[in-house]
Amino acid sequence: MNHIVGNIDIKTERLLLRQLKESDLEGFFKIFSDPTVAKNYICEGLQSKESVKAFLHKTYEYSKENSCYFWVIEFDTKMIGFINLCDHVETFSRCEVGFCIDEDYRGKGYASEALSGVLNFLTNIVGYNKVSAAHFKDNTASGNVMKKANMTYEGERKAEVFYQGKFIDCEYYYYLKDN
Repeated sequence: MNHIVGNIDIKTERLLLRQLKESDLEGFFKIFSDPTVAKNYICEGLQSKESVKAFLHKTYEYSKENSCYFWVIEFDTKMIGFINLCDHVETFSRCEVGFCIDEDYRGKGYASEALSGVLNFLTNIVGYNKVSAAHFKDNTASGNVMKKANMTYEGERKAEVFYQGKFIDCEYYYYLKDN
């Protein structure tokens, strides 16, 4: 693996994927306060500004380490979401990413554009062979984002996650370096 220490910016046609800033607190709080996000993205305990601030501080410190990547998705100088490497197994040259978009910017192709940029970075710059992403089965919009970013459907895993008091089925997608 050719890890970059700390995050580097990624530019796409319309977006800038950049490091966290203190000024991102309000944007993150808005995203984590969205009921759709709370239903489809594991963010328990992030319902107050204090908890979001602590999460961002911890994430910022962690993202300064080798092999941890976390980007704010910015459009027209405004934070509209985030995308991150949420799991990696270097021995097998694979990793998993997650993403979330502000409700005001969904359905405009920003998530798939950001995901495509990160897939390119993780496979062509860092050197992962396989990048995976998953979504709760009922969250078909995230599956559409993954398809639009040229990820391939891998399958469904029953009772994959225990969240909000119940087991949830997840659908997995993958992207290979030689796509």
